[in-house]
Amino acid sequence: MVTTEEGRNRRRSDRVALRIPVEIYARAEPYTGSTAVVNDDGALVLSPIPCRLGDLLRMKNLNTGDSALFRVRGARGRTPHWGGFPLGVEIIDGSGPAFWGPQYRTVAGPRRP
Repeated sequence: MVTTEEGRNRRRSDRVALRIPVEIYARAEPYTGSTAVVNDDGALVLSPIPCRLGDLLRMKNLNTGDSALFRVRGARGRTPHWGGFPLGVEIIDGSGPAFWGPQYRTVAGPRRP
């Protein structure tokens, strides 16, 4: 079993609580959601629709207009107090931290080696 501290040390970058509005393209339809937590490599996204592990999603950052391709790495059932379906997503098209825009770079620390 991995402890919280060990898991944190294995991450490539720190997680930052940051709400960014996103448009999620799934099932050929756009849906509006938002991030809850962001890091250089992905995010915890609150989606209005459920998704499955391994699903590919295109997301558009509504603050910057940039879009990127993501893979769902974690999915839970609807969480009423969060207002949607929490999805752990990973950026897979090489967009990296630039996708999140300048507000992320302002609060995020340097990337870990």
